[in-house]
Amino acid sequence: RAMQARGLRRLSALVRAVSGSPVKSVPSVSSSALPVPRLSSELSVSFSPAAGAWDTAVGARLYSAQACASPPDGEVERAAAAAQAGEDTAPRTVFDRVLASNQDWVHQDDLCVAFNDINPQAPVHILVIPRDRDGLTQMSKARQDQAGILGHLMMVASRLGASKCPQGFRIVVNDGKEGAQSVYHLHVHVLGGRQMGWPP
Repeated sequence: RAMQARGLRRLSALVRAVSGSPVKSVPSVSSSALPVPRLSSELSVSFSPAAGAWDTAVGARLYSAQACASPPDGEVERAAAAAQAGEDTAPRTVFDRVLASNQDWVHQDDLCVAFNDINPQAPVHILVIPRDRDGLTQMSKARQDQAGILGHLMMVASRLGASKCPQGFRIVVNDGKEGAQSVYHLHVHVLGGRQMGWPP
């Protein structure tokens, strides 16, 4: 409940920034589903999980602003810590443990494996990683001789996306600290199952 209240306060601040209109009231938060906020007599913004988008022009800008201002909790901090620790040169990463676990893969072949993200940011959130890191810590550090594995990762990611999300999906590769990369074993994110926004 406290988190919902903080979210409403942040939402109110964003509305003021986007529309220039003061927020007249913020509804109280109950233990039931979060109510749609009535922001002012002139502006009513609602969010439809099915449509996945704010249903007013101002709301669309607000949604984009919120997406930019609110990255997944802790991800930026983890990325900064990983970069500071020099994990791009570390001999092992958490993905080595994943590879050794022989879990139920979403996909596996001689070159790569795919598995569900433990902190999903969409109904479908799959990671595709090479079995052998071979210095492939970041996309920007790929060697010319690694073009084949890069192409294979993208082909696997696209096939998984098309299979799991026939209405569309997003493929993302985070690179470096400002790209919010927190594991320095190149991995491709496949996200879908909902309407994606932009900016991401």
